[in-house]
Amino acid sequence: MAIELSGYKMAESLRLDGRTAIYRAIREQDKKRVIIKALTAENPSKEEIARFKQECHITQNIDLPNAVKCYSLEHHDRSLALVLEDISGQSLQEVAHDTKLALKDWLHITIAIVETLAELHKIPIIHKDIKPSNIIVNLDTRQVQIIDFGIASHVPVESPKLCDLSEIEGTIAYMSPEQTGRTSRLIDYRTDYYSLGVTCYELL
Repeated sequence: MAIELSGYKMAESLRLDGRTAIYRAIREQDKKRVIIKALTAENPSKEEIARFKQECHITQNIDLPNAVKCYSLEHHDRSLALVLEDISGQSLQEVAHDTKLALKDWLHITIAIVETLAELHKIPIIHKDIKPSNIIVNLDTRQVQIIDFGIASHVPVESPKLCDLSEIEGTIAYMSPEQTGRTSRLIDYRTDYYSLGVTCYELL
């Protein structure tokens, strides 16, 4: 069942997991298509709330054509929802599953992501969760977009934390060794390129 958010009409459910629900919606004041990313727990943890606030703060303060924009942070019930830009695309994971990407499309997507990461790293922002499901593409309009800045860091270098594998932030299959906390290396911009390399290898 879709959440109810004042001022928005839910149009399509895109994803539902244990912690978040994602919908396509229409903003009633201007009929603009948006993405709603909502916490589903009645009483979300402090960590979940902090991630949502951080994601909103980061994406409201960057202006890059291939990085998702957050329009607002809304309250629903006792939880939070992000109102995000919608380019009417699909995740790269879905596109690759449904379609055999032409080499020219793969190159276009990869170059767009590399250029966007380079600009993010200048700010500096490290995304820390680059993977096919966090890259949105619209093959008709040729738009490419990096999403999900929930664990991004607004620092040039970060010290990793050694913790249980189940508690590591990010996605193990795409994660650089230093991000696991099991090496004596600091986390910097190169962790995003490692993850992009895994993504490109998988797609090719």
